[in-house]
Amino acid sequence: MNSTFCDRFVNILNTIHQEGITTKDMLMKNHALYADFWLALQDFCHFALLSKTSGKNAQGEIRPGNTGKIDLLERYGVTTRKEIECDSMIRIISKLDKVLSQPIEKQKNYCYTIVNNIVNDQFRRHSPKDFRFVSFDEPVEGKSTTRDRVLTYADLLSDETYHPERILCEKETLLALRAELTLKQEQEQAEKKETILQEMSSLCTRPAEVMARLAVNHLGMKSRDVADLILDRGCKPAYDQILSDTARRNRISLDTLLHYMEGRELNPETVRAASRDRKVISDQVSRLVYRAEHHLHR
Repeated sequence: MNSTFCDRFVNILNTIHQEGITTKDMLMKNHALYADFWLALQDFCHFALLSKTSGKNAQGEIRPGNTGKIDLLERYGVTTRKEIECDSMIRIISKLDKVLSQPIEKQKNYCYTIVNNIVNDQFRRHSPKDFRFVSFDEPVEGKSTTRDRVLTYADLLSDETYHPERILCEKETLLALRAELTLKQEQEQAEKKETILQEMSSLCTRPAEVMARLAVNHLGMKSRDVADLILDRGCKPAYDQILSDTARRNRISLDTLLHYMEGRELNPETVRAASRDRKVISDQVSRLVYRAEHHLHR
């Protein structure tokens, strides 16, 4: 499986775990995180279905990977790769409570098992009974041996590893995947930028809620991290840094964000900055995040 997309999916699962989210309903309330999870799940299911081998069974026979099984199912008109991808996503979403109840280090493999089971169920029901996968190194049945060794299936197939058409096809496929990924990332970036600007417009009269919302929901900071930043830098500098980091990370003009907050100063008392107590400030930031969520969705 492509490690980049696998790592992205694992990172989203880690974020969900760190946020203390343990159910599908809890995740769906965090709209931004749920959207990130959905996109990462799409890529995960796509590349989970590209595995070429599943090792060997107890009898030593080659177990075909998902891609070989799907190729055969498509050839017999049973289903398509896209349909199986969709089925995999729907199954994982429907079992999300069970997925999130697993230890964090097992969640990715649990999802991978769900994808494999969908393919295997289809393959068992629809593959021809006389069909089997063989290793290139397996002796060919009914063929005589050569002087030095047994004739294998590899001897009957030409080596096309460096065939120009194959190399060109793989290169074009890779370029297409990269272009698709770039487009998807640009779309995600544009959607996130639009979301931030809409939230700024709705919360502009509440600077403290803006700071908490941007820091926790869009910069991935914990409430205690925001408290540490306020204690270390001061309330106003911390607020300015959060605005600046949000603009830079999401390719938004800082002047645009400042325009929304023009004439509205952050009152240190709204974040309990004067207490100089990390827990007090952290708890207040958490309350501000909740209030911002309430104001945005009431």
